[in-house]
Amino acid sequence: MAVISHPASVDSRLNHIADLFWEHPEIRLTAIMGPQHGARGETQDDMIEWQDYRDRRTGLPVFSLYGEVRKPTAEMLSHADVVVFDLQDVGARYYTFIHTLA
Repeated sequence: MAVISHPASVDSRLNHIADLFWEHPEIRLTAIMGPQHGARGETQDDMIEWQDYRDRRTGLPVFSLYGEVRKPTAEMLSHADVVVFDLQDVGARYYTFIHTLA
């Protein structure tokens, strides 16, 4: 399973969805993807494109959907049979988060 997340992808205790999935005994998280501003908010400022990296907490690959590509590639999707999309939006980022979903 892969997750597309951003800084607001948290539960009521502010635990990030990637950490919740990683720690769940019945879920096998294999990759994280992130839109503009990063999967955990690494590039919060302005319109900064970012590159893939390894997540420090889980060691999983984190794929940028706001860098060289704007949608998951076949290689990214090869890491999972299911992709969970968890991006909250109040309509202020209509050019980025909804575009990532599309």
